[in-house]
Amino acid sequence: MDMLRELVPFFAGALLLPPILHFAARATGSPRLRFWVTFVLSLLIGFVASALVGEQGRDLEASIMALVFDTALAYLGSQLAYWLFWQLIFERSKPQSDNRQRS
Repeated sequence: MDMLRELVPFFAGALLLPPILHFAARATGSPRLRFWVTFVLSLLIGFVASALVGEQGRDLEASIMALVFDTALAYLGSQLAYWLFWQLIFERSKPQSDNRQRS
């Protein structure tokens, strides 16, 4: 059960963050802003995941450690999923411009 508890933020970050960030990246091209959006959303996912499993009701030190660990798992999941899975899907869904039609 502990293994499942720790995998929730990883899979939430892997499934939710890359599509959200893909559409946010279209609005802005700044890599710095994209990093901060990714970090804040990972922090939010980490907090929600640790609150859902009851890790935020303990003392302050344990709550902060749970938040840091779950945030890191959400961020790691988002990065791995983007580079291994989502990037291929996003590239294939881009409209291809055919240069031969202009000639």
